[in-house]
Amino acid sequence: MKNCLLAECNKTIPKTRKRSAKYCSNECYYEAKKQRSSNTYQTLKAPLQKIKYQESILAIFYNMLEFKKPVYFEDMQKMQFDWGFATRDVKGPNNQICKAIGNYCYYLNKDNSVSIWKLKSKM
Repeated sequence: MKNCLLAECNKTIPKTRKRSAKYCSNECYYEAKKQRSSNTYQTLKAPLQKIKYQESILAIFYNMLEFKKPVYFEDMQKMQFDWGFATRDVKGPNNQICKAIGNYCYYLNKDNSVSIWKLKSKM
């Protein structure tokens, strides 16, 4: 006799259900399906949240640069900016390879200052 795979249930699967059944009832099947769907959604949602958070940090420091205030590596470290994270690579104004996140790209200069550009939308 097999037991229902739903962790909260764990009843024996009745003989009236087909041999390949993994759940004791349709209710258990649908509950397990909801849990799988929720787990999939959380897995897909996590990277999007990270992109939005990293982009918001770049937006804050981009505005500082607009006021002619320099931005340094340490400033962005304090905001927990992830330097290894980017959605794509783009060429900067001086043909250097920059990392892009959302609508912004950034480049770490040799003096530990950070250059940030807002990307132009292609509409």
